[in-house]
Amino acid sequence: MNKLISLVAASSAAALLCVASVSPSYAQFTAFVSHSGTDTGTCTAAQPCRTIGYAYTAAAAGGGVVSCLDAGPYTENRAFGLPVTVDCRGVVYAGGNSAFSLAFQLGTSNVTFRHVIFDGASGGGSAVQIAGGRAVFEDCTFQNFTASPGDAIQFAPTVAGAQLTVTDSVFANNGVAGSGGSILIQPSAGVTAGVVIERTQITGNTYGIIAAGDAGGTALVDVRYSTIANSVFDGIWAVTQGTTASVVVEHSATIRNGGSGANAQGSNAYVSLSDSTVAWNATGLTTSSGGTILSYKNNLIGGNPIPGVTPISVSQQ
Repeated sequence: MNKLISLVAASSAAALLCVASVSPSYAQFTAFVSHSGTDTGTCTAAQPCRTIGYAYTAAAAGGGVVSCLDAGPYTENRAFGLPVTVDCRGVVYAGGNSAFSLAFQLGTSNVTFRHVIFDGASGGGSAVQIAGGRAVFEDCTFQNFTASPGDAIQFAPTVAGAQLTVTDSVFANNGVAGSGGSILIQPSAGVTAGVVIERTQITGNTYGIIAAGDAGGTALVDVRYSTIANSVFDGIWAVTQGTTASVVVEHSATIRNGGSGANAQGSNAYVSLSDSTVAWNATGLTTSSGGTILSYKNNLIGGNPIPGVTPISVSQQ
C-alpha cells in the first residue's frame, strides 16, 4: 500500500511539473479603447485609447487583445500585419460615403474579430480586404456596404497559406448595382484560398458568395449550416476562366435568390451539394462554359420557377 501511495504521489508531482512547463510565461496584454479615450494614453481600462489603430499597435506586439469599452462608432482605416484579436461587442465601424470602413491588409499573421458590427453606413465600399494570413470572424455583422466595390469581405490573398473562417455571422444589404455582395474569394495567380463559412446568415445582398478563379488562383470554399437568401442575383456563384473555383455546400440552404440558387461558370468551376436545399430561386441550378454542379442525392431541389440544369449525381462514400 505504501508503495502504491508513493507511485501516485510521484505521478502527481510529474503531472504538475508538466503543466508548469507548458504554462505561458507571460500574460496576454489587453489594450482598451473608448470614444472618450486618448491616443496618448496607456490603453489600460483606466486610461483607454481612442482608436482601434493605436490600441492595435499597443496590443499586437505581444499577440494581444483589443477590447472596446463603449459602442463607438469608430471610423478609421487600418492595416493589420501582426497577430491580434479584436473583441468589441456591439461596436459599429461606420465607413461613410467615400472610404472603406476598415481596410485591413492582413499579412501572414492570425487576426481574429469577435462580436464586431461592421457598418458601411449605406456608402462604405468594403469592410475588410484580406491580402494574406489567417483571418477569423466570429459572431460578426457586415451590413450596408453599398459603394463600389461593395463586397463586405474581399478575400484576395497574394501569399500561400491564406485562410478565411467566418462563423455565426450575418451579412445583409451589401453590394452595388450588378456586382459586390457578402464575400468575394479571388486569390492571385498560384495562390490557394481556403475558406470555411459556418452557421452564417447571408441575406439581401447583390450576390451571396462568389468564388472566383479569374485571377489565376484556386478558390476552395466550404459552406456549412448556413443560409444564403434574397440575393439580387445568384446565391452561390463559382466562376473561373482556368484555375479551380469550388464551393462545397453542406447542410445549408440557398433560397429566394433573384438569379440562380447556385451557378457554376467555367470548365473548372464546381458546386457540390450535400444535404442542402435549393428552393424558390428564379432559377434553381445554372451551369455554363463547362461548369459542373454535383449532388450527393440527399438534397431538396424544387420550387424554382425555372429548374435549370439537373445536377450530376454522386454516390456517397
